[in-house]
Amino acid sequence: MVLLMKKNSGKYAGTTLILAIAMILIPLTAGGGLSKITDELVMEPKPESTAEAFKVLDYKTGTVSEVSAFDYICGTVAQEMPISFEPEALKAQAVAAYTYAERQRRAERENPNPDLKGADLTNNPSVNQGYMSKEELRKLWGKSFETYYKKLSSAVEPVLGECIVYKGEPILAAYHALSAGKTENSEDIWGGELAYLAAVDSPGDVQAAGYESTVTLTIEELKQELTAAYPEIKLEGEAEKWISDIKKTDSGTVTEIKIGSQVITGAGVRNILGLRSACFDVKYADGSFTFTVHGYGHGVGLSQTGANYMAKNGADYISILKHYYSGVEVE
Repeated sequence: MVLLMKKNSGKYAGTTLILAIAMILIPLTAGGGLSKITDELVMEPKPESTAEAFKVLDYKTGTVSEVSAFDYICGTVAQEMPISFEPEALKAQAVAAYTYAERQRRAERENPNPDLKGADLTNNPSVNQGYMSKEELRKLWGKSFETYYKKLSSAVEPVLGECIVYKGEPILAAYHALSAGKTENSEDIWGGELAYLAAVDSPGDVQAAGYESTVTLTIEELKQELTAAYPEIKLEGEAEKWISDIKKTDSGTVTEIKIGSQVITGAGVRNILGLRSACFDVKYADGSFTFTVHGYGHGVGLSQTGANYMAKNGADYISILKHYYSGVEVE
């Protein structure tokens, strides 16, 4: 998940800096079913919000469609957050998604990107937020569609049009799947400070499934991956001495690491090796390198898993948003 502007694994060619990070977020599903009466109620939601429709570029077909704010936010929440999550977490995601889209729309009106062909944003999750139409959700969820869509619309409808603001302006509502137990400062990850994107504790994340993952590569496998990315890299001498000078943020994300003759960012290593995050430790033993990774995503802003943990423990969506985005208001 989450963020314009231009791709690098992330995105945002924004206001103050090049916050270029794509949110790598997780769409998940579950199961269920409902009666015909419920189906009739679910199929025709009547949101009262007058939030303006969004123009969305379909990156697969190249066509631009006008999508109601309700349908867009429903389709984005369903794409970006597991529908099994708590209602208050889904509401928090809905407000973050709307805030992201509204900020992007304003930026696009001020400085149009010709690649968007007049749209406010694209449904390409590596550039902006992911989005799925109701028809796509129906195919994805199958027999569980009515159950899931009722839960989804019930979360989106009451918060539609609400925006997270800092000093009166929509924030860069960054979000990610799972932190390493503490989120990151924007300046440590993207190189520019935004006061509302400050590191905060997210204790529920360390208890979540998928918090820790490992990737093990032999000497030859690591050499092959690194050489493909950096043809001039020199990996000489004893393999156990290839890796050195690791620099990390206070939250644990690797900002810089020296491998052989090459200094690489943690995000660069993550991309090259397919790690779930740049928060990792690495050890060498018996001819192999093992990367132990914590969290999933860039670590800035709202932790979706942390939001679900807070919701399970009684927090409402505004409390969740104000925890992960410092000094903001929800209007």
